[in-house]
Amino acid sequence: MRNLLAGLATLTILFGLLGWGRGWYTVSGLPADAGKFAFRVECDPVKVGSDVGDAVRYIHSKLSKQKDEASEEKKDK
Repeated sequence: MRNLLAGLATLTILFGLLGWGRGWYTVSGLPADAGKFAFRVECDPVKVGSDVGDAVRYIHSKLSKQKDEASEEKKDK
């Protein structure tokens, strides 16, 4: 159970760092009363969608390229 929770925590941290680095969201502080903290999180769903779409297309092109190379090797034999 601890390994599962550690894996989930790792994935959450990686997703957070990836999203911040890719500009999927921004976090900024806001003025607040004394002794309190306020912040604002803004998400950019258009950027997330375009990045995910690009990643899917890239993976699909790599997989189809490997499939084509494997079929060519079979034909050569």
